[in-house]
Amino acid sequence: MIIKEWLFPWESNIMIEHPLAMPVFMVIASFLLSIITWMRQRGSRNRND
Repeated sequence: MIIKEWLFPWESNIMIEHPLAMPVFMVIASFLLSIITWMRQRGSRNRND
C-alpha cells in the first residue's frame, strides 16, 4: 500500500515511516497547480485579445 501512503503524506504515521513523502507530495502538487494556473492565464489572455 505504498501508493496510499504517498497520497496522504500528512498523516503522522506516514511522516514517521517515509519522511520524504511530504516534500515529494508538495513538489508534485505545486508543479500541477502551476501548470493549471499557466493554462488558465494563457486562456484568459487569448479571450481578451
